[in-house]
Amino acid sequence: MNKCLGAIALLGATAQAAESAPAAGKVHKLSAKRSSARSVKNDRARVSKHLKNLLSRAPEQHKSKLESEIQRLATDPDISSWYGSPLTLDWIVDLYFSSDDDATAYPVILDSGSSNLAIAIESCSNCEEAATDLDPTEASPEMCIEVTYGSGAWSGVEIESSYVGLSSALSVDTTYAGITYQKEFFEGGSSYVGILGMAYEGIANSYYSDCSSSSSSSSGGQGEGSTRGRREGGRGLLQGSSSSEAAVPFLYSLYSDSVVDSAAFAVAMCEDDATVTIGGVDSSTVDGDMTYLSVQQTFGEYYGYYLVYTTGVSVGDTAVTVADVNEYGGLVVDTGTTLHYLPTATVKAIETAVTSHVDDSSITSTSFYSWESCASASDLSSFPTVTYTFADSDDDDASTITVALEPAHYLLEYDDCYYWGFEESTLGIFGNIGMRDKVISFDVTNNLLGFGTGVCSNDDDATSAFAKSPKQMLADVAAQVSERSTGELLVGVASAVAVVGTVLGSAFVVLNKLVRKVATSEEEAESLLPPL
Repeated sequence: MNKCLGAIALLGATAQAAESAPAAGKVHKLSAKRSSARSVKNDRARVSKHLKNLLSRAPEQHKSKLESEIQRLATDPDISSWYGSPLTLDWIVDLYFSSDDDATAYPVILDSGSSNLAIAIESCSNCEEAATDLDPTEASPEMCIEVTYGSGAWSGVEIESSYVGLSSALSVDTTYAGITYQKEFFEGGSSYVGILGMAYEGIANSYYSDCSSSSSSSSGGQGEGSTRGRREGGRGLLQGSSSSEAAVPFLYSLYSDSVVDSAAFAVAMCEDDATVTIGGVDSSTVDGDMTYLSVQQTFGEYYGYYLVYTTGVSVGDTAVTVADVNEYGGLVVDTGTTLHYLPTATVKAIETAVTSHVDDSSITSTSFYSWESCASASDLSSFPTVTYTFADSDDDDASTITVALEPAHYLLEYDDCYYWGFEESTLGIFGNIGMRDKVISFDVTNNLLGFGTGVCSNDDDATSAFAKSPKQMLADVAAQVSERSTGELLVGVASAVAVVGTVLGSAFVVLNKLVRKVATSEEEAESLLPPL
């Protein structure tokens, strides 16, 4: 008997992983903001980075295919030039590098598909609007790092262990990477100034002791010393004899210092806001129960990405091929990648099945699947549901769950239009457009991935109930004072006060000022105001 959890269903016998759901511990909750600053080209570059990470530790039988896929992505045309550059999605959290009450908040991408913490520092030579005023102390001896993508890179230095926190309660002294040079990593001005990788340490890029460059720097010139090389150099920066040092992921540091009871986090994504919980799952963000499956090892050898074993993909009632989806261990569940990526045969089969479901064939013409056209919101009613089936392992009798994606969860919405949300890659990725209205849990301690239905508002004009702060609610009332009658205003403020009882004093001050503003006389204002 199936146990339905909204868009999540548990199939067959009770899942083994669900029986061993992680024990509840102290969970810290914070908000994340939606950002649309990166291009689709940048999204595909992330896939290239994943492939390069895999290649660095791949068994011999996988190397040729990985090399060919990296080359294919490097030579494919830039599709962002075809359709006016729809932008992808990121979820941004604030990091603090000081314990002071007035510490500056630095926005960074929350990324389950990488493991390094890196942020632009004051000495970055070309970070432009993403440059920060951070001037931290570098580690001694000097250690450098470089991370390359399909069409970009960032490089920098290791910063000595110092304060890093998501909040005062979620802070630890740890090392991190200070970005001193970047190429096509920062897009969208200062919407983000770094990245917070939350995956396993198995895919963390290491630091190296050889900070000299044997190739020309981006600004030209050779042999100008190690400082210029690491500040401005791109590729070739880490060539030569060098010792290495493992980078410790931020999540690991929190756990090893007992800041959290479990090296785990969860993301509940709604329309424009998300709730992030560190240490586990907050039940208030979940509609029903969470179900858990085992994280698969990369190549069956080590934990790196959050991989889920995939046994099926269907479009409506039509099952499509999933051959080779699990070639590297499973499908990557990645908050930092927007689109869904699957092997070519699977994507082509999905396209054929979607076309057969859509009433108007002109909507799903070849141009739609090549990103030269898009669908309108009114067209979505004829698009089918796409359903993934995930399993606890590759055993034939392993328990499975299904995750159903409505059209808005596999199409990329941009500027009131919906673009095709599947791309081809030998590395399968479950992108963040598929995570909306869901809660996804990433548990390093117990090697589990959890899936649940999120608690999100159904009102298109409202922010999700668990992401809107008391201050925001009162500000909303204040912003509408000029458009509301006295009676409407009082109802709105009373509703806000009912929800935020802990700030009754502040609410009364706001109510007092607003009523006096709209009342026709001081006497009317006194009569309308409730007693303290």
